[in-house]
Formats: sequence, C-alpha cells, structure tokens
Amino acid sequence: MVILAGSSAIISPVLLRALLPWVADGEAPRIDLIDLGRALLITQLLPLLLGLMVKHWRPQLAEKLLSPFELVSKILNLGAAGLILATQLHMLTEIRMRGFAGMLILLVASLIIGWLAGGAGCKNRKTVALTTSLRNVGVGLVIVTGNFDGTPAVSAALAYGIVEVFGSLLVALWWGRADMMARRLGRPTKHS
Repeated sequence: MVILAGSSAIISPVLLRALLPWVADGEAPRIDLIDLGRALLITQLLPLLLGLMVKHWRPQLAEKLLSPFELVSKILNLGAAGLILATQLHMLTEIRMRGFAGMLILLVASLIIGWLAGGAGCKNRKTVALTTSLRNVGVGLVIVTGNFDGTPAVSAALAYGIVEVFGSLLVALWWGRADMMARRLGRPTKHS
C-alpha cells in the first residue's frame, strides 16, 4: 500500500502526460505537472507519511486516532462525492452504456490482477483483489478536478468511483456469504 500510494503521486502525472495525447481527440490539454505533483503529494503522500510516522513513534496514539480518522475520512469522501455528484449530475447522465461497460471491464480486470498478485492463500488474494479494485479513484478525482474541471472527465472519474465502490462491495458481500454458507454446512471455505 505504501509503495502504491507513494508511487502513484509521482507516476500518475508522468503517465497522464505520456498517455493523454494518445487518447485525446485532437490536441491534448496542457497539464501542469508541477501543480499536479504538488496536489498529489499534499493529498496523498503527506498524510500517508504522517500516519506512518505517528504509527512508528507513537503506536498508542495512532491506535486511538484510527477510529476518529476513519470516520472523518468517510465523511469527507462522502461529502466530496456528494458535491461532485450535485454539480456534475447532468454530465453523469450523458455517459453512454459503452462507458459504463468499460468501467466494469476495468473493475473486473483490477479484481483479477489483484487476485493473481495476492500470493498464497485465498484471504490474501481477496484482500489484494479488493484493495486493487478500489485504488486510485481519489488520485483520479484530484487530477480531473484540478486539471479538467467542468469537463466530462470529472463525471467519468466520479462514475468510475461509484462503479468500483459498489462493484467491490458486491464482490465482498458475495465472498462473505459464500464463506458463511460453507461454515454453516461444516465445509472448509473455498474463499478463505
């Protein structure tokens, strides 16, 4: 997680710069890599580093702060999604079915890649699959709101965030239900 979060703040701007002209119709919009990198470092890498430092030097304090910070994180995420949804609803309705199909393909591919990279044991595979499927929507929203505000890119990033959260939730519920049924029947769980 640390490597992924840290590297995405650096790799995302570089990949965006390299891939945007390839996928853009006509001339690609200009991206300020310094501002983008700064925004990602402040919103992603700095909080991660602070959390790791507190966990290392003050583990009891980190344990006490975990629940309140998780609650604040959930509230802020819901608030941000709500604000974007409220301001971009008209653009969300313009996303075509093939756009949603592409989002589902990306979600399934992320789950499969995470499962394959999960190593030994189904519990590890499930954890890595779900973590992989939920990666980087925050980074995507930082990028699009900072560089493509008022464009369909914001709606697409938000729509994918919704698809990945609900899709991953359904997969997690399915795995949990399968494990529960297997325990009730007294069989070893296939997915644990």
